[in-house]
Amino acid sequence: VLLELEEMCTLYRITLYPMQWDQGTGFPKGYELWVSEDGEDWTVVASASGVDASAASDTAVTPIVHYLDEAVRAKYFALKITEHSSRRWDGVPHSSTADTIACMKVWEVLFPNYYAE
Repeated sequence: VLLELEEMCTLYRITLYPMQWDQGTGFPKGYELWVSEDGEDWTVVASASGVDASAASDTAVTPIVHYLDEAVRAKYFALKITEHSSRRWDGVPHSSTADTIACMKVWEVLFPNYYAE
């Protein structure tokens, strides 16, 4: 998943929100978070493996927060899945695109009024 942000931003943390349906089981087990100022030179700012975002109920699914070692400037953000969820589609392991896109509420930090009515 690749996002081009509206403007250059300074990131201190990245918060991922697993979907609150299917108890978070569609969230990737492994991923890398990449940023770029120009869309050509990329840097990995966080990664995770063995992630289990599942919960006892849909409303118990919790965000996954990555605090960056140091602030980074970015105009582009990418999430690279390195290990799919335990969920299966026609017998094949996968991570739902809807789960992946929904988990990227990077917007909460970058665009505070994005969800404002």
